[in-house]
Amino acid sequence: MEKTTAKTTAYNLIILDESGSMRHLTRQTIEGCNETINVARHTARTHAATMRSLLSIYAFQNGGPVPSRYIVKNVAAEDEVQITDKDYQPYGNTPLLDAVGSTLSELKAVTTTMDDTTGIITIITDGMENSSEHYNIHQVQKLITEFREKGWAVNLIGANIDVDNLADAMGIKTRMAWVANEEDTIRMHTQLRNSMACWSNNVSTCAAPNLSKDELIELRKKVADNLPF
Repeated sequence: MEKTTAKTTAYNLIILDESGSMRHLTRQTIEGCNETINVARHTARTHAATMRSLLSIYAFQNGGPVPSRYIVKNVAAEDEVQITDKDYQPYGNTPLLDAVGSTLSELKAVTTTMDDTTGIITIITDGMENSSEHYNIHQVQKLITEFREKGWAVNLIGANIDVDNLADAMGIKTRMAWVANEEDTIRMHTQLRNSMACWSNNVSTCAAPNLSKDELIELRKKVADNLPF
């Protein structure tokens, strides 16, 4: 059996709704993201011996003054990074499938060339898809399934939608519903941070050098499917 020897590259990707309906939660969303970045920084430093941790936040909207884009992309998670209201400007529609499809396609292309990668992908939206042009639900489900089969964690956090129905359609097991108000947005980001820390701690523990790649993937699958959402 082929054993794992190199340090694991761990990706933390947040795909964040920036459509107009999120405007009244701009401050809470920015604060929640910055607290999440702080948790990612702490866990990256804690597990630096076994993992190289990279952080990305992709904000999606269309029809507004700025396009869907990475606010931060593959920055070292232990770096000092914070976002402001200049980075996050809710407006326009909700191209959810394009956001997920494009980021995961790019991530797939990058990680295919690497030895040992894993990650946690979190999709946060407060509304249904309404404006994608390039990806459909079947293409997105295929991409998500490919990542989950490699032991990656994929999570859906949704408000004002049937979260269970959308998660099932996208092939996502771990999901959480929240209410798009100030109090529940704070609760949602707290839960996200707890789950991220749990994932990082458990994945680092799984990084035993005597495990084969197949054994490692099976352990990571168990971690991913049992996050506290």
